[in-house]
Parts: sequence; C-alpha cells; structure tokens
Amino acid sequence: MAVTPYQTAFLQLLPSGLAWNKSPDSKLSALAQAISDVIATAADDARQMLRERFPSTSRWYLGEWESFLGLPDCTSENGTLSERQRAAANKMRMTGNLSRRFYEWLAAQYGFTVRLVTVGRDA
Repeated sequence: MAVTPYQTAFLQLLPSGLAWNKSPDSKLSALAQAISDVIATAADDARQMLRERFPSTSRWYLGEWESFLGLPDCTSENGTLSERQRAAANKMRMTGNLSRRFYEWLAAQYGFTVRLVTVGRDA
C-alpha cells in the first residue's frame, strides 16, 4: 500500500515512542490511511469549489450558472459539458451595445453573416 502525503503528515504529527507503531503495516498506519483518504477527498472538493466560481470551469454548479445567465436560450442547445461551459462563459463575458459592429459580431458568433442597413431620413 502506497503512503500518501496526508498519511505521512498525520503520522509525523503523532508522538514518537514504542506505543506509536508507525510502520506501514500497523493499525495506526491503516487509521492514518483512512483519515488521509477523507482529507484528500475534501481537498479535491475544495479545489473544485474554487473552480466553480467561473462558468468556464464549473461542473457541479453549471446548471445554476446557466439558469442565472438565461441559458439555454433559443440560439443554443444542450451540448457536451465543454460546449455548455463555453456558452456560459461567453455569455458572462459578453458586453453589448447598440453599435452596428456589435450586432455584426454577435451574428458571427452564431454562424450568421449579416449586413445591417440604416433606413430613415438620417441614413
């Protein structure tokens, strides 16, 4: 059985002496392994929670991000995890305005080529 870094740290925190058998096949080492497995899982979950802050790296709360951002909208469909993350991240980053250039860019993002024509007296 391989000794994990958390198991090593746990065993090093214990006192030294004959009553504290720290050999890899001891019951104390097995207890340290069980505790270190739980700590490793908690550490992995904590790292993932940090990634949940952004829609581009979210897995657990991607549904909440999509709900917050109004996705899927009429122009997107449920796809793979990476497609959903990309759509949420793009919508989160998007800042629109009323310029012609913005609407041409927006149409291009969805695969359309548009030509905007100004109609009216001031055209």
